[in-house]
Amino acid sequence: MNSIYLDDENKQASEPIDDIYNEDANNANASSKDSFASNAAAKLAHDSELGKMYFVLFFLFIPQIVGSALSSFGSGGMVSTVGDFISIASSVIYILYLIKLGKYVTDYKKAGIFMALGIVGSLIDIIIAFVGPERDPEALYPLDFVSLPFSLIALYGSFLEFKSHAAITLPVNRDLSEKWNKCLKGYIICLAILLCTVVLIFIPILGLLLLIAAAIGVLIFSILKIIYLYKMSELFK
Repeated sequence: MNSIYLDDENKQASEPIDDIYNEDANNANASSKDSFASNAAAKLAHDSELGKMYFVLFFLFIPQIVGSALSSFGSGGMVSTVGDFISIASSVIYILYLIKLGKYVTDYKKAGIFMALGIVGSLIDIIIAFVGPERDPEALYPLDFVSLPFSLIALYGSFLEFKSHAAITLPVNRDLSEKWNKCLKGYIICLAILLCTVVLIFIPILGLLLLIAAAIGVLIFSILKIIYLYKMSELFK
């Protein structure tokens, strides 16, 4: 459950407002939380710093997509290397902003930490591609599984990020919050399928179709994420 704290300018005691941002609890206890939720929404909606940070996330997520696309062109080549650099550089700054957003929703900070561990996995892949033994690109090696745990950790970080977006948006714009929750399910499922590449290659036709569908799905949900981040930057101006 997300823990969210809003400190007012008069330094009054901070209150966790978890239940407001838990969709099930919100539906069950709306009447008892309406006044507090309204005050929280007003404070969030007028936080210009929050809007600026979401605009930075919007701006940084675009090169992450471009970098990932370039990285898919082979392994260890110049184009792939440039893609890896762009993706990692933009991801590092993106993560720093997620951690900074932790003062609003604590799960943002957790998401940033888990995604940072995912970058470690990406660096391991790059090192293996450059200094690892020469091998058949179509064969499966134990080294292919080295970064898998880090990728799974990063996947959980993405889950926490989406949940945090939905949480902080809920008292201000319920419709956008619901869109984040719907996008979360599809995005995570598609990413999880892509992480199973080393297994799906053993299922010639079905595996290939699943990977193609998952790749298209990730692209679609990534575009939606860009749109929603921009809407959040406008929402919290």
